[in-house]
Amino acid sequence: MGQNQGERVAIMAKQRPSLADITQESLPQPPEAQGRGLVVPLVHPTPDAHMSRDESPRKEKPRRDRPHTTLYLDHPVRIAIKRIALEYDKKPHDLLLEGVEMMLLHYTGKTIKDITT
Repeated sequence: MGQNQGERVAIMAKQRPSLADITQESLPQPPEAQGRGLVVPLVHPTPDAHMSRDESPRKEKPRRDRPHTTLYLDHPVRIAIKRIALEYDKKPHDLLLEGVEMMLLHYTGKTIKDITT
């Protein structure tokens, strides 16, 4: 009979390196930190680090010729409009403009183009 009969030997999986270890290995070390065991802080670049001040993203100014209008709709209505837009290969905004056009024609007899020119 064998010596280890009835005993189970646990086979341990190889430990995976952590993300911090991988990241630290891939970064170039400054000359004074190499071989001395010094801790070098990990520098995380900011998203805009590659941009100059002139290229920084800015919020678009609202169009002065067309003021912004917000329309509050229930969620199922929004979903229905999105589905219709997808089915007809249009944008939901274009469908809403069609609705405004129909309303203006019904109540004023004029189109958006008639009113704006």
